[in-house]
Amino acid sequence: MGLPAGAGDSIHGCGVLERGRVVMERYLGPVLLGAIERYVNQGILPGSFLEAVLCNDLKQACACADTDNRRQLFEIVQYLYWEVPSLCWGSPERVAAWLGKFEKAEAQS
Repeated sequence: MGLPAGAGDSIHGCGVLERGRVVMERYLGPVLLGAIERYVNQGILPGSFLEAVLCNDLKQACACADTDNRRQLFEIVQYLYWEVPSLCWGSPERVAAWLGKFEKAEAQS
């Protein structure tokens, strides 16, 4: 499907695969990084824990976190801060707007 118009801040455009993936995969694991990449690049909403993190909802993130995610919460947020476009995370409104770009692009195709 590709990125919708105006969503040029893909994870690939930020150099994640070149800079951060190999290092962060060791800390966060391929499943979590894959979920982040699918969200950023394809507009696929992740599970409840990562959705709460993307929406900046600490209470819900802690409620949904498994043992590994609870331990890695700081590293997950650090990865988002340094490697993921700020337009697509940080509040429920940003997440909704990001997903809306993909929905709009899908409706137009």
